[in-house]
Amino acid sequence: MITDKDSTFLDYLVTATNEGKIRWQPTATDDQFTASLKGKYNVVIGTGRAGRWLRMSNVRDQVMLFINSDDDPTDRVEAIFDAARRDALDVDTAIDEIIQDE
Repeated sequence: MITDKDSTFLDYLVTATNEGKIRWQPTATDDQFTASLKGKYNVVIGTGRAGRWLRMSNVRDQVMLFINSDDDPTDRVEAIFDAARRDALDVDTAIDEIIQDE
C-alpha cells in the first residue's frame, strides 16, 4: 500500500508530465522510460509480467521508492507510463508527420 506522501508524488508526476515539465527519455530496456528530478533523483517507469511499476533512486542508484501499479488504486502509475512513453518516443511529432499534407 502506498503512503499519502507517495500518493502526492504520483499526483505531481502525472501533472508535471502532462504539463511538459518532466522530460522522459527511453532507456536501453524496452518499455522503460526515465527522468531526472532535481539533478539527484532518477525515476524509471516500466512494465513487466506483474504490470506497470515506478522506481525512484538516488545518485548512488539506491532504490528509494518502488510502486507497483497494483498498489495504486487510481491508476496513476498507468497514466504516468502512458504519458512518459508518449513523451519519450515523441509520438505527437510522429503523428503530425504522418498526417501532414504533402
